[in-house]
Amino acid sequence: MFRFLFKKQKEVESLVEEYTRSVEIAQEMFVQSMETYLQTGSCSPTFEVLSAETHKAESRTDDILEGIVQLLHEKALVPDLRGDILTLLETTDEIPDQFDRILANICNQKIVMPKSLNSDYRELLTLSLEACSFTMESVRSILDRGERAARLLFKTDQLESQGDQIEKRIIVRIFESDWDPLQKILLRDLTQKMGDIADSAVQVCRQVNLIVTKRRV
Repeated sequence: MFRFLFKKQKEVESLVEEYTRSVEIAQEMFVQSMETYLQTGSCSPTFEVLSAETHKAESRTDDILEGIVQLLHEKALVPDLRGDILTLLETTDEIPDQFDRILANICNQKIVMPKSLNSDYRELLTLSLEACSFTMESVRSILDRGERAARLLFKTDQLESQGDQIEKRIIVRIFESDWDPLQKILLRDLTQKMGDIADSAVQVCRQVNLIVTKRRV
């Protein structure tokens, strides 16, 4: 029986690794989409193609997550850890979902990005995605001793705080402008959704840190 459980744990570890790599692929497609958007300031044909690729990558993460859930329900891992892993991955899955929703909103709502905001948005994008990268590293550590968890949480929390300041700065600039009122609202919402990526990253890292702490008690 112990050999059976060990084998199941290895399968879970492999799938968690595959899941985080899949999120990173979705993240890379999201970056390419946003770079295209910032260059053109609108939902261009190239942006639509890259957005579709991001959606495919996001769907792939859902498929892998479904496989992990099925394996865990087959009693892989001890019950307490199994529940923690399921909750963690459900929280983590919000991140690729956010990528997909942001790109869809840009096209569906025809949000025009003023060139004067490009620099600020790139800064916010960079910070948010760096936080995501730390988060995937943190998730990968969950089935080992988790010695990196606290350090990664600290780094991600710092990035989230910096991102909050940039987000506030962008929103102030938006409402100080003479742009169309509807576009102001759409840009504000887009800015907040971009900031939400780092918020989600911090939530995931906190869950990882909590799980690691519980396992050490």
